[in-house]
Amino acid sequence: MADPDDLKRRIEAAHDAQKPKQLADTTTETASSAAAALGHSVGLVVALVLGAGIGHFIDTALGTAPLALLIFLVFGAIAGFLNIIRAGQQMAAKAAAKQGSDQADT
Repeated sequence: MADPDDLKRRIEAAHDAQKPKQLADTTTETASSAAAALGHSVGLVVALVLGAGIGHFIDTALGTAPLALLIFLVFGAIAGFLNIIRAGQQMAAKAAAKQGSDQADT
């Protein structure tokens, strides 16, 4: 029969071996999430600036003061938010797939 103290030491060793890996996975996921958030916010700002720039260029060329600027600024905002929504849906699908695979492993 197995020694209870030996079994307890083996269980503790297995738990200790898992701790650094779990900490590294959490740190990597946090850094990845922060990088994704920064990328999406930069994408939104770029879409807004690009829309405003195109609108300003058209207004200057056609002399239609703030009309094209406002229209293309709205288009830029819509494009930026659609990109964020699309990225959020992809992240949710990836998380659901990971959760499904984690449950299948257990």
